[in-house]
Amino acid sequence: MTTAHTTAPTWLIDTYADVDGQDLDALLLRFAPEAELIFANSPAAVGRDAIRETLTQFWGTIGGLRHEFRALAETDRNGLAVEGTCHYRTHGGAQVPLPVVTMIDRDDHGLITSMRIYIDSAPLFAQIGAESSAQQ
Repeated sequence: MTTAHTTAPTWLIDTYADVDGQDLDALLLRFAPEAELIFANSPAAVGRDAIRETLTQFWGTIGGLRHEFRALAETDRNGLAVEGTCHYRTHGGAQVPLPVVTMIDRDDHGLITSMRIYIDSAPLFAQIGAESSAQQ
């Protein structure tokens, strides 16, 4: 059973504020020690150290990001489905908005145990590649 709504809980707003601000240290405290992060078709990053490495590498390729929620649906196991748009900014200043759905599971202490991000990031990387080619 799911419950759909668009009013985001405080913990979700705070989590995405850390993401959008690229505050890695604050964000990692929201994850359980052995949590998993799956971004698009990349392999799972398991554990805080692996998540740190994955996000550091990805955030280094972009100029910034901002999330906009469209719909939320609670699941049966301390989970939440988040539908929205991620507005990426490249280092060259281009804006690349992409639709995204993220599934988040949390433990009984409120720590994220799994974050699975479903997004087609090809348009973002095409823009980054075009900017890189133009600089050469």
